[in-house]
Amino acid sequence: MTRFASIALSLFTALLISAGLYVYLDATPDLSASSGRTHAPPDAPAPASPALRTAAAAAPAAPTLYCQFYVFVESQPFVAFLFELDRGEPAAFAQIYVAKANGERSDYDGQGAPRPRWTLDRTAEPARLASKVTVPAANQTGTAVEDIAIELYGFDPAAPGQRWFEASLKSVYYQNLPGKCRLASA
Repeated sequence: MTRFASIALSLFTALLISAGLYVYLDATPDLSASSGRTHAPPDAPAPASPALRTAAAAAPAAPTLYCQFYVFVESQPFVAFLFELDRGEPAAFAQIYVAKANGERSDYDGQGAPRPRWTLDRTAEPARLASKVTVPAANQTGTAVEDIAIELYGFDPAAPGQRWFEASLKSVYYQNLPGKCRLASA
């Protein structure tokens, strides 16, 4: 066998092995769903667990506010929040979940513990949704409570739908991030 034929055979073998490996890896099941990560579009709220879906189906749905915030550019959200309008107090929202790009997600079903409440100040310019969050800290308890706010530019509670409007997250823990929100009707 000539030297040229030997090199060609080696390259062809390497190509076949890498193609086979690519097909094998592409055909393996995605296990990220078991870790809580989903492959939903970045602007879609992540799906709820089956228990949450049945509980939500039993109760009449309230209007929701979905907000997502970015580190640099509008690509994949760094952090996303989903809120439900509190029917008892129209100036308040109950937090349903917060999800981070690294796969961390906190769901609040409202049964084991009350959902975090966020108050809406429509008199502020821009409208401001504010609350307090518990975050990791380097102290004896390992946590700290800090203020957090979402400024809603162009927020119109009378016009729910598919329209996105500008928002910004004001938080030391999550950083000050630009983003957008959408109000959906019940």
